[in-house]
Amino acid sequence: MLLKIKYTAFALLFFMSLNAQVNLVPNPSFENTIQCIDSSNSVNYVDSWSNPTTGTPDILAVDFCNNYLWSDRIRLPNNNSLGYQNPRTGNKCAGIAVYDTINDGAREYLQVQLLTPLKPQAVYCVEFYAVLANKYSRYAVKDLGVHFLNDSIFSDTSSNPPFEYPIISFTNNVTASSYITDTLSWTKVSGTYLANGGEKYMLVGNFSPKFQADYIFNYSQFSSSITYYFIDDVSVIECDSLVGVNEIPFNTISIYPNPAKDFVSIELSKNYNQTQLRIYNLTGQLISQKQITQPNQTIPISELGNGVYIFVIQSGDNLIGRQRVLVAK
Repeated sequence: MLLKIKYTAFALLFFMSLNAQVNLVPNPSFENTIQCIDSSNSVNYVDSWSNPTTGTPDILAVDFCNNYLWSDRIRLPNNNSLGYQNPRTGNKCAGIAVYDTINDGAREYLQVQLLTPLKPQAVYCVEFYAVLANKYSRYAVKDLGVHFLNDSIFSDTSSNPPFEYPIISFTNNVTASSYITDTLSWTKVSGTYLANGGEKYMLVGNFSPKFQADYIFNYSQFSSSITYYFIDDVSVIECDSLVGVNEIPFNTISIYPNPAKDFVSIELSKNYNQTQLRIYNLTGQLISQKQITQPNQTIPISELGNGVYIFVIQSGDNLIGRQRVLVAK
C-alpha cells in the first residue's frame, strides 16, 4: 500500500500525471490475432508481436483452432505439455523458454514495436507478468526481464545458432528482483528505465550471459532441462511527467553526479529557510527526507536501491526545484 504523502498538492499532481499516461505496448495481452492460433510456434500470429530469433515462442489460448492436431500444446487452462494455467487477463498469453540446464541454448524472446519511440531522458515504468510452467520447468530463474533497442532483430535461421543469437549479448534494462518460482499465481516483474531516446523496440526474455544464468531448482512433474514461463500484460508507460507547484526556474539548483552511487551533491543559488530534500520513487511514495542546512551540501544516499528517483527540494511549502536522479551501484 502506498504511504500517505503529507504534501497533498505534490502527490495529487504526481498521480494525475502518472495515471494519464498511455501504454506504449500495442496488444499488451496478446488478444488481437492476425490469424487463428493453430501452431505452437505462433507469436507471429498475433498483432504487433514477433519472434526475433530461431526459437519457437508460443501463444497459448483458451480459444484455439479446433483443427490443430497438437491442440493440447497450446490449450489453456489444461495443457498436457506445460501444466494448468489461466491467462492473467483475456483468453491468451505468450510462452517462452528462457534457460536450458544442458547447454544454455534455449533462449526464446518476444519482440514488440512500441507505439512511439522513447523520448530522451524520459523515465518509463515497465512491467509484465510471468508464471512458471509447472510441468515443464525443473528450474526457476531471476534474470527474466526486458531490453530496449532502436532497431528490430530478425535472425538468419540458416546460420544463427538456435534460440540464442544475437540476443544474449544484451543486458537487462528491467529485470526480476527475485526468482520467479510461482506456478499458479502471476508474478509482476517491474522497474523503471531512463531512456536514451529513439528506442522503438522492446524484447522480453532472459538476457544473462551464456552459462551465467542465475537459477535454482524448482519441482517439476517432468524431467525437462528447459525453463519455460508464461508471459502476459506487458506495459511501458512514461511515469516521470511531474507537474510542479509554484516552481522556480530549474537553474536555481544543481544535483550531481547523475547517475549517483553513494551520495549526491546539492548546490543552491542562494540560502533558503527550512530547506529539505524529499526523495520519491516513481509511484509517488516518499522514500527519504533530509534537511539541507547550507547552499552546498553532500548528502548520502546509501539507503536507496538501484532505480530512478525524483529529488524534490522545498523551502517550507514552496517548491524550489525537482530533478530525476538515477541511482546505479
